[in-house]
Amino acid sequence: MTRRKANWIVSVGLICVAAATVWVVVVGLQSRPLPQIDAAGGEKPAGGMGRQTLWTEAGWTPEDFFDSEAALRACKLISERKHEELKQLLGSDFDVNQSGKKGMTLLYWAFGEDNQEAFQLLLDSGADPDKKLTEPITTRNSWLFAGDSILFTAMRKSKWDFFFAALEHTSNIDQRDVEGKTLLLACMGTDAIYGTSGETLQRIIDAGVPLDAMNKYGDTATMNALFRDRPLHCLRMLEAGADPEIHNARGRTIYDLLSIRLQADLQRGKQPPKGTDRLKQWLDAHRSKSDE
Repeated sequence: MTRRKANWIVSVGLICVAAATVWVVVVGLQSRPLPQIDAAGGEKPAGGMGRQTLWTEAGWTPEDFFDSEAALRACKLISERKHEELKQLLGSDFDVNQSGKKGMTLLYWAFGEDNQEAFQLLLDSGADPDKKLTEPITTRNSWLFAGDSILFTAMRKSKWDFFFAALEHTSNIDQRDVEGKTLLLACMGTDAIYGTSGETLQRIIDAGVPLDAMNKYGDTATMNALFRDRPLHCLRMLEAGADPEIHNARGRTIYDLLSIRLQADLQRGKQPPKGTDRLKQWLDAHRSKSDE
C-alpha cells in the first residue's frame, strides 16, 4: 500500500469519527427539553415537577394568565401535584371559577398539566366545565380554540378521561362551539373521530348529546362519520335513534350519501371501509319500512 493511499484512508476514518461525534452531540441536544425564557431573559421554572406538559412545552406559566395570588397558588399546587394542599385551598373561601386572560380557568390549567386528580378535585369543588376560552391559546403542536369549553378541548385531543369527568358536571349537554357544532358533531366532523372507539361514542350518546343537530352544511353527525370512513359509528348513532330521513343542504339523506360513496369506491376499485355492509343492510331495512 502506498503512503498516499494510507494517508487517504486515515483521513477518511478521521472524518467519519468526527461526523459520528457531531451526530451524537446533536441528537443529545435535541432530546433535552429546551429551557423556557421569560421576558427578562431568565429561565422559567418548569412546571409539573420537571414533567413536560402542554403548558411547559409551549412556555406558558400561570403568571401569563392569572394575576391573583390565590389563582397562582392553586396553579402551583396543581403543577407540583400537591393534592392535599390543593384540597385545603379549595375548601377555604376560594373562587374556583375565576378566569384569567384568554378565558383561562383552573380546570384548563389542570388539563394542560395532565393532572386528572386535580381536575377532579376542581370539578368536585364546583368548577364549571362549560366556561369557554375567550381567545385562542397556542401550544407547541396545536392550539386551543376560542369559544371552546374544556369539554370541546378534551374531546378534540382525545383526552377521554378528562372529557367524561367534565361531562358529568356539565349543565349544558347541547353546548356549541363557535361554528355551532355540538360535541357529537365536532367529534364526528374532525380528526377526533379517529381517536374515538365505539364504546367512547356510546358513552357520548348515552349522555344525551343531540343526535340530529346539523352543521352549517346541513350535515349531521351520522353523515360526518360516513364521510370519514367510520360506517360503524354511523350505524351506532342510527341504532340509538338518529333520523335516517334527514336531508342535508344538498337535499341528500344518509342513504343517498352512502349510495354515492359506494358507487365512487366501485369506480376507483376501492374496498369500502369495514362495517359498510352492516350499515347498508340497516339502511335498506329501514328505508323499505318507510316506503311501505
